[in-house]
Parts: sequence; structure tokens; C-alpha cells
Amino acid sequence: MRIAGALFLLLCACGRDGVSWGPVTYGTAPPEPRIESATLPGRTGAGCAEVAVVGRGEARYAAWWEARPNGSSALMLARSPDRGVHWETPLVADDRDAGNLRCARPLPALFADETTEYLHVTYHIAPPGSPGVYFTHSMNAPKLGASGEGVLHMTVPVTHGDRPVRTSVAGRGDTVVVAFEDPNSAKPRILLAFSTGAGHVFSTQEVVSLPGNAASSPRVSIAGDSVNVRWVETAAGGAVRHAARSGALP
Repeated sequence: MRIAGALFLLLCACGRDGVSWGPVTYGTAPPEPRIESATLPGRTGAGCAEVAVVGRGEARYAAWWEARPNGSSALMLARSPDRGVHWETPLVADDRDAGNLRCARPLPALFADETTEYLHVTYHIAPPGSPGVYFTHSMNAPKLGASGEGVLHMTVPVTHGDRPVRTSVAGRGDTVVVAFEDPNSAKPRILLAFSTGAGHVFSTQEVVSLPGNAASSPRVSIAGDSVNVRWVETAAGGAVRHAARSGALP
């Protein structure tokens, strides 16, 4: 009985560490915020066409893939101090990919924290033997272009899985949330990874979307003490609708 009691207390304690989710709601997708940039960063001939851009004040941050001769992809980052008029020298954020998707790899996701100097990046990549969703960040984003060495922290795995998937990331101080398509499920679904240590480790993964319909294209945000996840849901007959779910952060 003592063992059973201890197990019950442990399970209860773990439950309190997660997000307290509300119901899934359906409606139209809100418009994505426009990030005004005068230009995109200069890229080599191997630079892929799609670029993710986020803003914080006057600064703009961009991420994209650069295809390499062997078919793999290198994750590139660049910073502009003046809304995209000029871009600082790009740096290689992650060059471990051993896949052969080149520019077909899903676009990275970026988040520039308005309350700190943190810049968060999430993406799917295929290092030898450990493909999956990864996270890296800078805790001093204004120095991104001035000093490449040490300005980005070591990459952290969020989840492992072969299937390339789309991700979304948001943060508020040392709280970081990553929403992503599950790279391992037979039917696409949306998961959420959670960190209270600025993304240096992700200890919690939770299923956000409901079973039954295929879920894709996540978007995550934080508002106060709540995390909000939006995604696209496709029913068996092909009908598409926009879904959302909010939860209280622990």
C-alpha cells in the first residue's frame, strides 16, 4: 500500500507539471502578422528560396536552408539592424544534416522574445543516426552578426523521428514552447514540448490535437500565463478547418 500511495502521489505531481488544456475550438485562421523587411538577406546560389523572418524593434532575423552538393541542407541565420535594409554576415547555425532533401526540408521557425534578447530557432534536421526536431537559440541576439562564435547555444533535441515536419516556437523569458507535427505518428498530429529552462532542456511533450483527423501546420504563441496553439485539421473526407486550443502554463 505504501508503494501504491507513493506512486499515486508521483503521478499527481507529474500531472501538475503539464499544461492545463481547454477544449479545441474551430473557426477562421487569424491573419499572420506582417514583418516588414526592405530586402531579404543575400544568399549564395545554393541558398533556398524560402526564408523565415521575424522582427524585434528595428532588428530583423532570418533563417533559411542552404543546399549542399551532397544533397544535405545547412541551416543559416542572419540579422539586420535596420528592418532589412542591410544584413550582417550570415552564420551557419547547424551543419549536421545528412539527409538528401536539399531545399525540400520544412522551413525553420523563429521567435524573437520581446522581453529579453533571446532568439529561438526550431527545425527538423537529419544528423547521422538521430533525425528529429531540434532547438537552438541565442541569449544575446543583437550580437548574432557581430560574433558568430559562441553566440548560438548548443543544439538541443526536442524529439526524434525520421519524417520531416513543420515546427513553431514561442517564448517568454525562460519559458519556451515548441509546437510541431509528430514525426512518428501514422496519422499527423500536433505535439507541444515545454521548457522552463530557456530551452536548454525540454522535459514535457503533450498531444494538443484530438484523435481522428489529420493535424498539420502548427502555430504557437504565449499570452500571459497561457499557451495558444493553432493548426490546420483535415477530415477523412478532405474537409479542411482551422483549429485552436489554449492552456494554462504550470
